[in-house]
Amino acid sequence: MSTPLRTVIILALMLLSATASVIAAPSFEIITPEKEIEKSHTFQLLVKVTTDAKLSAMSIAPIYPQGFCMEVVLTPGITATEHAKPERLSADTTATHPVAECTGIRDIAHVAVLDKNSMIIPFTVYPPDSNGMPETGDKRSYYSTRDKKTFAFNYAYRIEHDDGSSTDGHASQEIRLRYTTTIGYYLLAGLFGVFLGYTVKVTTRDRQEIGAAMTEVRGFFPRLRRFAGLLLIERLPMLLTLLVIGFAVLISMAQESLPVASWHQAVALGIGLGILGDEKLIAAIK
Repeated sequence: MSTPLRTVIILALMLLSATASVIAAPSFEIITPEKEIEKSHTFQLLVKVTTDAKLSAMSIAPIYPQGFCMEVVLTPGITATEHAKPERLSADTTATHPVAECTGIRDIAHVAVLDKNSMIIPFTVYPPDSNGMPETGDKRSYYSTRDKKTFAFNYAYRIEHDDGSSTDGHASQEIRLRYTTTIGYYLLAGLFGVFLGYTVKVTTRDRQEIGAAMTEVRGFFPRLRRFAGLLLIERLPMLLTLLVIGFAVLISMAQESLPVASWHQAVALGIGLGILGDEKLIAAIK
């Protein structure tokens, strides 16, 4: 056999081997919730594995944001272990150092064999609660809702070839999800903002009337009671109307998803609604 022909055959075999390895590599897909994620609301991330080859010893290790915990949902063919976490409590129950987040939660999924098929591995995700506490362990920091949260997965697997040989493979994926406060905090903060906006509106619009009424009394606390009476009692119908309409607008804006990510943004939104005024809000709703 001539040298050029031998070279062509070797190259062809190498190409066929590379093509077969690409074809044999499994595909991974992360199925996410349709809406954003909220504090204290658990949700699921589904990892779909599809392969045209026989896989063995497959492991799926998630990497999740600080304050979050993830747990494998055990279904037939899936086992789980807990990855090592720092600052774990020792056997001495009097130890005072903090417990690591997600201690005791099995978050790494293992699949012994997947033969030319597909499988969905579900993970339950536990965000921090409304007060920012993780599912287990001690709070590490303030878990901000300003930025999207990144969830990553590392995959390790072994491809079993028909000739009895095997090839180890690795892959990784990541997704980013919008993270918001709870709808309860959003509504409370929004209504507080509506009240602040109402206060600014009334004191600006009726400043002469309020100023004249305040000069009739002396002392800090008597003036404070007089101001509260002007704001909360004499104009109570306007305040209640504005709060009800503001509540309706906040609810309508949150039908698909929360329009803001944090409670302080909800306060700012409420202030705008309060300053806008009841008449304009009614016109906007119509």
